[in-house]
Amino acid sequence: MKRLLVTGSVVVAAGILYSSVALAETPEWRAWPLGQRLSLGVSAFRPKIDTKISLTGSENVIEGSIDFERDLGLKDTKSTPVGELKWRISKRNKFRFDYFDLSRSGQGNSKVLITINSPDGGPSVAIPIDTSVQSYVDIKVYNFGYEFSPVFNEKMDWSLGLGISWQDIALGIKDLESDDVEGDTKVAAPLPTLSTSFSYAINDKWLIDLGLGWLDLDLDLDNSGKFEGKIIRFNAGVRWQTWENVGFMLAYRSFDVDVNARDSDFNGKLDYSYKGPSFGINAYF
Repeated sequence: MKRLLVTGSVVVAAGILYSSVALAETPEWRAWPLGQRLSLGVSAFRPKIDTKISLTGSENVIEGSIDFERDLGLKDTKSTPVGELKWRISKRNKFRFDYFDLSRSGQGNSKVLITINSPDGGPSVAIPIDTSVQSYVDIKVYNFGYEFSPVFNEKMDWSLGLGISWQDIALGIKDLESDDVEGDTKVAAPLPTLSTSFSYAINDKWLIDLGLGWLDLDLDLDNSGKFEGKIIRFNAGVRWQTWENVGFMLAYRSFDVDVNARDSDFNGKLDYSYKGPSFGINAYF
């Protein structure tokens, strides 16, 4: 019994000592309103979407200038979940990641002339104006980023960053009046972005977030290929840290992407934007 009491006392003392050391090693900034080590969030995003392509040349399966929402009747709004992760690895260094999927499909009468080229060199087929068509546009967006905070204190966090906005895009059109006339195309656009963000703590519960990302890239590729990409990304929001580890957020997000590429699989221009409100919940650790 005596040995058990001694052992128990040693365990309790060790636990108290460990807790004291851990408390002493906790950085001061962890107690600040903006000092969470890890933030996980999920939100509902309802953007207004505008998708345009202009493809020329027989190397494209689809050929023509098309506004998918105006010309083919694709819905211009969609509700989609957004997943986000923010990891502050030290006082001034953090990583960000978010993902969402804007895949849509629809049916309508085409308001423009569309040409479907055969991928094996066969004859081209035209889809006339006012033809009933089915179309889809799938856009999956992965945003990765690293940020450094030159200014970080109890009230504000201003950071500069470098990241990649990976836009995985697939689109297709099918003539519903002719079963064998259909075409699709894909393009992956890994667009590096520069960014800046600013967060301000009104008090311990209410926070304001602003962010801006941009890119203007012009590359000459092998085999006379060319790639130009422009992106502007903006967000503004407010967070309510309702409890110690859980809070809510309301934000406005805007993305404007312009890709102009020429290679063996894609020759033309893709211009699309998606912008709108989002509402979600955050978990802090």
